Amino acid sequence: MLRLVGGPLVFASATATISGLVEQVSTLGAVVAIPVFGWELSLAGWLIIKGFRTL
Repeated sequence: MLRLVGGPLVFASATATISGLVEQVSTLGAVVAIPVFGWELSLAGWLIIKGFRTL
């Protein structure tokens, strides 16, 4: 769920940066990246604890 919410938020933030609406390094960019960071952290934890499944 975090990735489904975070992905479009980061995309919108990057689009706003390209359009010149926000600075490249801004609080808004950091805040919208939090769900993506949570997803990446949970995925890393899952892979460390459970490991990769081999077929």
